[in-house]
Amino acid sequence: MNLNATILGQAIAFVLFVLFCMKYVWPPLMAAIEKRQKEIADGLASAERAHKDLDLAKASATDQLKKAKAEAQVIIEQANKRRSQILDEAKAEAEQERTKIVAQAQAEIEAERNVPVKSCVSKLLSWLLLAPRRSSNVPWMKLLTATSWINLSLNCKEGGLMSEFITVARPYAKAAFDFAVEHQSVERWQDMLAFAAEVTKNEQMAELLSGALAPETLAESFIAVCGEQLDENGQNLIRVMAENGRLNALPDVLEQFIHLRAVSEATAEVDVISAAALSEQQLAKISAAMEKRLSRKVKLNCKIDKSVMAGVIIRAGDMVIDGSVRGRLERLADVLQS
Repeated sequence: MNLNATILGQAIAFVLFVLFCMKYVWPPLMAAIEKRQKEIADGLASAERAHKDLDLAKASATDQLKKAKAEAQVIIEQANKRRSQILDEAKAEAEQERTKIVAQAQAEIEAERNVPVKSCVSKLLSWLLLAPRRSSNVPWMKLLTATSWINLSLNCKEGGLMSEFITVARPYAKAAFDFAVEHQSVERWQDMLAFAAEVTKNEQMAELLSGALAPETLAESFIAVCGEQLDENGQNLIRVMAENGRLNALPDVLEQFIHLRAVSEATAEVDVISAAALSEQQLAKISAAMEKRLSRKVKLNCKIDKSVMAGVIIRAGDMVIDGSVRGRLERLADVLQS
């Protein structure tokens, strides 16, 4: 065989093999390699993106945590501020209520200052009416001296403890009226005072009253004229007034007695305002409390006002007792606005 022909055949076969590989073998291999390279590159890129996303997520979580902490701190500060505000409001309201209670107590104390002298006279006179006139155990002169001193105070004192409209006759009328109410003899006492007042208007008796008779003689003369129109207690009143030189005041005593009786028998109108109808038991308690406070019978006028919300508002003339939720809210609003 010829060597050159062999080499040439092999060269041709190699060329054909190379062409075949380039045509059918190399392109799929290159495509597979490129595809693999692309997949690896995409994987690396995805890993990089995931790493970046993780960093961003961590940064976002850190920011959100910081923001949440800041918001929580703001909320805590606001809560503390609101708590302090509520405490201040409560203190202010409590101080206002304390001031109101103190002012009311001072007003009541001031009002009570006007009572002791009148009350003392009334109680002393009531005791004198009850005490037997001739009892050896009764220190009459000391008691009458005391009532004389009190009457002098009543006449000479201007302002202060005694109101200007209180007359000399009022202590005697109050004592007689209290005694009459206690013994359920108001009508009898009014008749006795009316008769005694008419006796003082008699000309001869008027001369005796303006004369210089001794108190005991004057009292016994007056009682003798009245006769059976005065019972023992009525006679005691005449003796006490004679000892103090107050028999001329009997018409005024009658007038004051009638006034006290009218006030006692009058019925006070009391408005009771509530958000819902009150029970009979609740109304009974309110009625009893108001009768005790006003010292007279009361008539309750019940009204429904849903704006009251809860509690009651009680009105009796110029007196208003506001125990409603609406009233408390209004007072709280006034405190907040001020």
